[in-house]
Amino acid sequence: MKIRPIVPADIPQFFELCREHAAFEGAAITGNDQETRWKSIFFEAPPRLFGWVCDKGGSNNDLFGYMTASIEMATWTASPHVFLDCLYLRSDMRRCGIGKTMMRILSDFAIEQGCEEIHWHSLPSNREAANFYRSLGASQEHKLRWKL
Repeated sequence: MKIRPIVPADIPQFFELCREHAAFEGAAITGNDQETRWKSIFFEAPPRLFGWVCDKGGSNNDLFGYMTASIEMATWTASPHVFLDCLYLRSDMRRCGIGKTMMRILSDFAIEQGCEEIHWHSLPSNREAANFYRSLGASQEHKLRWKL
């Protein structure tokens, strides 16, 4: 098993993982050319989205999880931070230490990018995620997420 940066050949399996993740959160992903857009935002310079996949290491790149993040700016601190957009592992791969390893990879990435903080959202109903993030020493913010 290895956690590695996403590569173009991963996109079809990545799409399926994203569908699973959306379903887990009670949402749905419909195909609207994400694969083409992902190739642009992940792999063109400079990338606008950074991604890592969890690979069982076999010859067919059997993926079982992923993490995506971007670099954002904060007005109040006038400094960049990493925004963790997605962190997903198939249920049979949870509670094995893989999530903590993924967060260490993200922390190293943040340091490499000159970012002092990592921010993210999770569903209030996802108690498993909340417990996991607290185990890392993360603190909860009291903000609502909106979209228009």
